[in-house]
Amino acid sequence: MLRRMAKFLIPALACIGLWATVSWASVNVYAEGAYTDNDLVVYLYVDVATDPIVSYGVKLTYDPSNLGSPVVQKNSEDWYFGEQASPLATPNAEPDTSTPGEVVIVGGKLDSAAPQAGVAGDRVLLAKVTFSRLTANVPRAELYLGKDGNYSNFVQVNGDELDDILAGAGKTDRIGSVSIFARGDANGDGNLDALDYRILKQLIGTEGWPVYADGNGDGDLDALDYRWLKQNI
Repeated sequence: MLRRMAKFLIPALACIGLWATVSWASVNVYAEGAYTDNDLVVYLYVDVATDPIVSYGVKLTYDPSNLGSPVVQKNSEDWYFGEQASPLATPNAEPDTSTPGEVVIVGGKLDSAAPQAGVAGDRVLLAKVTFSRLTANVPRAELYLGKDGNYSNFVQVNGDELDDILAGAGKTDRIGSVSIFARGDANGDGNLDALDYRILKQLIGTEGWPVYADGNGDGDLDALDYRWLKQNI
């Protein structure tokens, strides 16, 4: 479905004189996860420095003996087709969790009022995936291109495909890092201790802090996280 949307978009842009030469935009895809005794929440992000993208496709792999029951919440604020207030239904872009050990998420943006806008910026959320923890093992995950074959996962507004660039010279389809730590481990050293107080103090009031620094998991980094850290060290 996304490839068909991209094919629709390309000639439309060409007709209005917006076709561009191939540009090697800086696109970085990555994930951050925070876990408790009961769950793991993984946030999938993309950084797009220039030349906005109109579609994405990611696959998050995990060990189904350690994690289960993945629930996906896509970022519908930035990624939608049609109008943001009343987006078009896209059944072919529903997350696929049917294969144990894999979560495939595809999406894109084609705003009917501004079809050439696309999405750009730092730390743009793609989706959030919540797992149940089945064991006490430290959870792990890896990030790959969403779909293979002739499918185009990451496409710029000018029609250029970025899959080969993201996959790298080895063409392994692995596209980004996944950093997973216990919730509250602000410095990501694998320990929940007094050192995290110092890092937490430095991070409060800043942007782009890692999700595992948010001890109470409320989406904010503030004095409440100090209280949480004190109670849980």
